[in-house]
Amino acid sequence: MDLSLKAIDRLFDRLGATYGREFTYRYDGQEPQDVKSMWAYELSGYGDNLHAIAWALENLPEKAPNAIQFRNLCRQAPQANEQP
Repeated sequence: MDLSLKAIDRLFDRLGATYGREFTYRYDGQEPQDVKSMWAYELSGYGDNLHAIAWALENLPEKAPNAIQFRNLCRQAPQANEQP
């Protein structure tokens, strides 16, 4: 299942609150829906694995990630049934 744009909106809210202008100005001048659609595309396949997205949000890098960096962070998440 793909992530909904509503889920992407919530993700952007979290990343914007975490990184501030570093994140929000990264896409200045671009159509917000185009940017969010691109993030939804890069994160497609994680709709059934929200654990990976939650893990990525708890393990954010020091600098604001782009969509590909965030996707790669999601890939590093342990399986939901693995012990840390």
